[in-house]
Amino acid sequence: MSQFFHITPFAISGLLILLVNFPLFLMLFLKGKSKSARLFSYHIFTVLIWGIGSFFIGGLQNETLAKYILKFTLIGVIFIPASFYHAASIIMNKKDNLTILFVYIQAFCFLIININDQLYASSKYIFNSFYYYNSNTTMVVFMIFWIIIVLTAYIRLILHYKICYPEQKKALLFLILSLIGFSGGITNFMATFDLNIYPYSNFLVPIHSIFITLAIFRHQLIEVDLVIKRGLVYSTVIAILSLTYLLMVLLLEKYFEELFGYKSLIVSAITAFILGLFFIPLRNKIHSFVDEYFYKGTPEEIIQQNQKLREEITRSEKYKTLGFLTSGIAHEIKNPLTAIKTFAEYLPQKIEDKEFLLKFSKLINKEVSRIDDLVHQLLDYGKPSPLSIKSADIHKLLNETIDFLNSKTIQKNITLIKQFHANEDQIISIDSNQIKQALLNLLLNALESMKQNDQLIIATEQTDKLFKIIIKDSGCGITKEDLPHVFDPFFSRKDNSTGLGLAITQSIIEKHQGKIRIRSEINVGTEITIELPVG
Repeated sequence: MSQFFHITPFAISGLLILLVNFPLFLMLFLKGKSKSARLFSYHIFTVLIWGIGSFFIGGLQNETLAKYILKFTLIGVIFIPASFYHAASIIMNKKDNLTILFVYIQAFCFLIININDQLYASSKYIFNSFYYYNSNTTMVVFMIFWIIIVLTAYIRLILHYKICYPEQKKALLFLILSLIGFSGGITNFMATFDLNIYPYSNFLVPIHSIFITLAIFRHQLIEVDLVIKRGLVYSTVIAILSLTYLLMVLLLEKYFEELFGYKSLIVSAITAFILGLFFIPLRNKIHSFVDEYFYKGTPEEIIQQNQKLREEITRSEKYKTLGFLTSGIAHEIKNPLTAIKTFAEYLPQKIEDKEFLLKFSKLINKEVSRIDDLVHQLLDYGKPSPLSIKSADIHKLLNETIDFLNSKTIQKNITLIKQFHANEDQIISIDSNQIKQALLNLLLNALESMKQNDQLIIATEQTDKLFKIIIKDSGCGITKEDLPHVFDPFFSRKDNSTGLGLAITQSIIEKHQGKIRIRSEINVGTEITIELPVG
C-alpha cells in the first residue's frame, strides 16, 4: 500500500478541501430555498471535485492511474469559473445572459479539449512525491481564461456589496478574505511549470468556500435558515478537527513504527481509539463554544427564543391588521352616525309629527345596533383566543369582511365583483374570528398590490365535501422565483413588512383542515383559492 499511495502534504490539503466542501454542498443543495442557493451549491461541488482529485493526485504513485485522476479532476477545475460567475450574477440579480452563455461555452470547449487529452501534454513526477500536470500552450490559455472569469466575478461581487450594502462591512471583509482561497487556486497552476515551489497553497482553497459563504450569509443573499448557518460553522470546525486527528494518527503511527521497528494494525487501531477519546469531548466543547459565542445559546434555547419572537411578531401582525380593520370600522360607523345626526337636526321641527318620530325611532334602533355589532366584532377580533369552531354563515362573514375594507376600495376606486355561486345561506363549521383574520390578510395584500381602477373578484364555489373561496386581483403579481416562498415565515419583498401575514393565514386554514393555493403572473394578477371542509 505504501508503494501505491503515499500521504503527502498535497494529499492532506485535498482531504481538507473535501471535508470542508462536502457538508457545505449537501446543506446548500438539500436545504437551499432559492435558485441562487442551488447554483452556489453547484459551484461548491466543482471545488469539491478538485478536493477529491487533489487528494488522490497527492498520494497515487501509479502513473497510469494518476493520469486518469488528473483528467477527471480537470472537469471540476474547468467549471469552477463558470459556476462561480453564474452564481454571483444570480445573487446580484444581474441579467447578463450573454456573458453567462460565453463562460459556459468556453468551459465546454475546454471540457472537449480535456476529453481528447489535449489540455495538458503529459504528466510529470514532481518533488519526488506525486504526478502532476505538465504544462503546454493550451493549459496556459485555459489558466488565463480561468483567472479572468473568476476575478471578474469577484470584482463584481465586491462592488455590489460596497454599493448596495455599505453597512455590511463584515460581509465585505469576508468576501475580500475569500480572495486568499482564490489565490491558492491560482498558484496551483504554477506547479505545472518548471518552478521549484511546492503547492502548499492548496491548503488555502477551503478559505474561498468558507469566507464567501459567510459573506453571502451575512446579508442572506441566498435563502437558508439558521440551522444551515450553524451547520456551516460546525462542518468547518469538524473538518479541521478531523484533519488534525488524522494527522496525529499518521504521525504517531510512524513514530511507533520507527521506535519499535515494526508496523502493526492493532497498534494503529489502539492509537486511533485513544486519540478519539480526547477528540470527541473536544468536539463537544467546541460545539458549546459556537452555540454560546456565535448564536448566544444552545439549539434548544434558540428554538425557545424563536418561538417567543414568532409569537411577538404574530401579535404585531394581528395589530397591524387590526389597524386596517379599525379604519374600516370607523368608516362604517360614520354612515349611521351621519343618518342619526341628520334626523336629530330635524327633530325639533318635527316633534309633533308622529310618522317622523316613528321612522326616527326605528332608524335609531337600527343604526345603533349596527354600530354596536361593529364594535363587538372589533373587540372579538382583538381577543387572542384558541380555535373555537362554531357554525357560521360564510357568505355573511365574507360580506362583513368586505365591508370593513370599503374605505380602501373607494380610495383606489377598485371595482369589487362578488360571484357567490354556492348556497346563499351556506353554513359551515369554522372559527369566525380566525377565518376573518385570514380573509383580511389576503384582501389587504390584494388591495396593496393593485393600482387605481383595478378589479377585485371574490367568488365562492361548493362541492359535496368542500367550500371554496377564490380571491382574484388584477395587481402587480408575484415572480416565479418568489411564488414557492410566499407562505414562508418572514418572507416578504415589501418594506416594513414582517412577512408573517400569509404564513399566519396558511396556519389558520390548515388548522381548519383546509388548504390554500396560490397562482400568480407578473403584471397580470394573483388568484388565491381557499378550500374548507363542509363537514
